[in-house]
Amino acid sequence: MGGIATYTRDTARWLVKHGHSVHVVCVTRTSPPGEEDDEGVRVHFVRPTRIRPRQLLRMVGQVPGLAFLQEAYAGWDLLENSLGAWRAVWRLDRRMHFDVIECADFGGLAFWGLLSSLKSRTILRGHGYLHLELPHTIWPGRHFHHALEKFCVRQTRFVLTASEYLARCYVGEFGVEEKKVMPWPYGINQKRLFEQAACSTLRSMWSDEPTALYVGRIERQKGNDLLFSTLHIVHQMNPDFRAILVGRVPQNDRPAYDGFMEAARDWCWHPGEIAFSDVIALMLQSTLVVLPSRTDTLPRTLIEALFCGLPQVATHIGGIPEIIEDGKTGLLVPPEDTQALASAIEQICLSPSLLTRLRHNSKERALVKFDLEKVMTRQVQIYQSLIEGVLPLTSVQDSET
Repeated sequence: MGGIATYTRDTARWLVKHGHSVHVVCVTRTSPPGEEDDEGVRVHFVRPTRIRPRQLLRMVGQVPGLAFLQEAYAGWDLLENSLGAWRAVWRLDRRMHFDVIECADFGGLAFWGLLSSLKSRTILRGHGYLHLELPHTIWPGRHFHHALEKFCVRQTRFVLTASEYLARCYVGEFGVEEKKVMPWPYGINQKRLFEQAACSTLRSMWSDEPTALYVGRIERQKGNDLLFSTLHIVHQMNPDFRAILVGRVPQNDRPAYDGFMEAARDWCWHPGEIAFSDVIALMLQSTLVVLPSRTDTLPRTLIEALFCGLPQVATHIGGIPEIIEDGKTGLLVPPEDTQALASAIEQICLSPSLLTRLRHNSKERALVKFDLEKVMTRQVQIYQSLIEGVLPLTSVQDSET
């Protein structure tokens, strides 16, 4: 389950548990439409709604000078996804009248809702946006995708972003009014986290050796090339060092992965894509978690690591510094610097006193900043302010929680 889906599930379940009526609309192109109950949350699976002008765009986009229409053709799925979702929301709203409609910012999903009478009750939950300057975004339709996201963020009444970093991006790059943006983090249910870990039977291949854990897609955006180089450096410095990679390898990144695993098969284990309970179990069995991302809004992996008392080593980019307290819960290093990453990993592995201190501080920070009960109690207050027609107090500069 991805980060947006996990946030939606946890938020919806908490709201239902505290007496609210919650409906979740999910757009799917592969599963049949239908409804199901998830711990009191009504989940509606809907299909995209076909919009016929797409074929016209494909033909006209071939005319010299009109290539931008080809972009719209390539990104047309996003408009169809949005329309499918909002047709379901409109039907449900006629039956029960929603007080607040929260929509993910990714992919311009809010588009049709912001053109309707429901705009005044719709807010965006900011998880992240498409960065056009990064190498992994070179694909047809990316500019259309980016434009849709920008339109939705600028048109919406209010944006609740996962991190201060994303709030600054929306204000500085998209021109959103500062008063319409408020950073507020994800919350984690600690009790459920450890209940799931207790159900796991997965055991690490190594018990006594210092072990670095990576969790996420093994791709260039997440710094897979940096990760591979870093792990090699650490193993050369310390032959007892071990690594665990958890996650899917996209096809385009397969050659680099295959080359690395061929050389590291004796000390690096890749169990593949595994259940969330197994991920948490491995966190509890590892020495540290490493994340050399090139871009990240607020990676849940690092928040989950805090709750597990697992020290973090990651790049100083995006919203990562809002999770890691450098020198207190983990170590931050400059982006693209494999030597600094390797040194940070080695520093933690070789210092039992540092490891103990980072573990203790990580658990404390998790409960102070990311506990689900605390986060959601405040989030409901934010919803209530919006229902009453009052924008919450939202200074991007003064939003430290």
